Amino acid sequence: LEQAAQLHAFMARRGILLRLFAHLGSLRLGLPATDADWQRLVQALDDYRKEQP
Repeated sequence: LEQAAQLHAFMARRGILLRLFAHLGSLRLGLPATDADWQRLVQALDDYRKEQP
């Protein structure tokens, strides 16, 4: 649950909205509509991965 909440907050700070299912400890996201949106998502996930110990 903690990791899902951390990723949810991280992405929200970047303007990428995810749906947090706190009772399940999981997330849901929609598929990006454009190539630019995909790149933004990939970059944000890469940044998140680099910041995690």
